[in-house]
Amino acid sequence: MENEREDIVVVMAGYQDEMEWLLRSNPGLQSRVRHHISFKDFDALALMQIFEIFCEEQSFILTKDAKQHLQKVFCV
Repeated sequence: MENEREDIVVVMAGYQDEMEWLLRSNPGLQSRVRHHISFKDFDALALMQIFEIFCEEQSFILTKDAKQHLQKVFCV
């Protein structure tokens, strides 16, 4: 990263708390990572839509009961 900093992009992805811990654990690493991009968590509706797309791609059929259960799970 140091020698090629003008020509390289490194993507590190993870949960925000763990990524902050990683960067704090090594001061040299923290000084080399200049840009941070955080994304909001998906809401329950988005999670349901993603799950339905996955099911459709695999030819799975969600029952009404399964959808209701998933909506409860995703809202937690």
